[in-house]
Amino acid sequence: MVEEAGLERICVESGATKDEINSWIKSCSKNPEILPTGLEQNIDEAMAGEAIRISAARHCGFTETTFSTIGEVLIQTGKDLTGVKYIIGTGGSVTNSRSPINILKKSVYVQSDINLLKPISPEFLLDKKNCFAAMGLLGRLEPEIALNIMKKEFVEIN
Repeated sequence: MVEEAGLERICVESGATKDEINSWIKSCSKNPEILPTGLEQNIDEAMAGEAIRISAARHCGFTETTFSTIGEVLIQTGKDLTGVKYIIGTGGSVTNSRSPINILKKSVYVQSDINLLKPISPEFLLDKKNCFAAMGLLGRLEPEIALNIMKKEFVEIN
């Protein structure tokens, strides 16, 4: 993920140096149970934000201009996510973040994403109990129960 996002970008987002980021990544590789504190938390949050930015760009559709017999036309490829109403944050890096909304906002359209069909103005929910995956399974058998649990457990953040 760091390779795709770019180490420099994570430096800017976290306020850490390349050496500090590489050191934290090595520490996490050796001891996955380790919890971040201070600068390490900045690095974790920056990496989580970049992971969300990259995944949103990969999963949304995009538009491109092409030429046809009637002139220039805009073609859509993939899913248009501009109307998505909710972004749900789950997992430790998001739910334990000091500012989960800043991480989740990386999934939203910005002007530099000119051709990407990312969500424009979603609301943000936080799955503090990490029950989202289980609700997907429960929802196959008992969709109403799963929906009620999610409505109760997910917290709106702004």
